Amino acid sequence: MKFKHIIFDCDGVLVDSEIVAAEVMAPVLSTFGLSITVKHYLANYTGKTFRHIFEQFKIDQRVDIDMLIKNVEERVYSDIRPVDGIVEVVKSIELPKSVVSNSGLSQIKHAVESVELSEQFLFQFSSSQVSMPKPSPEVYLYASKKLELKPQDCLVIEDSISGCTAALEAGMTVIGFCGGKHITPKHKVLLKELGVHDLALNSKELNQKISKMTKSESV
Repeated sequence: MKFKHIIFDCDGVLVDSEIVAAEVMAPVLSTFGLSITVKHYLANYTGKTFRHIFEQFKIDQRVDIDMLIKNVEERVYSDIRPVDGIVEVVKSIELPKSVVSNSGLSQIKHAVESVELSEQFLFQFSSSQVSMPKPSPEVYLYASKKLELKPQDCLVIEDSISGCTAALEAGMTVIGFCGGKHITPKHKVLLKELGVHDLALNSKELNQKISKMTKSESV
């Protein structure tokens, strides 16, 4: 097979945490005088780290950013639920699988355990292990090096603009996944314009496309 490994993003692909993050972050940002709606947050900040978002808005230096991020993460990850149908998709894949996420390793571990998928993944990689988070390709290049694979050996399932950008720039094949509850109507158009290799609008479609792309590459 062309593909030797399947890589899943975590938030928005395995767990429906992006919508929860937006619902938590919008009011938090409003306390700093920033008028950010849940809809605006979903369209512009999905897939980015909380730290990157706070730094982008140049939050008052007197605010303890580490404590603020800890509080936000606790609120978001206390309401973990799987994306509809994704558990069955992951379990049906015979190829080795790993997770690559912008979230911290402890958050990834908690999320994967919460949806009972821990045994399905060989490795869990976090942007905290590299110098730059997605949309930098660094975490994907780090993962492929640790997996001892070429980037083109990996098929990536990503939902966000930043995540898809990172995987594409790393030289990997990307399926843009639009099955999470945070996905906006224009999102699939944006992913197409970005250059993802295929789109899946829900978990059933994702399963079919992974199966087709892996089986069709048999040698």
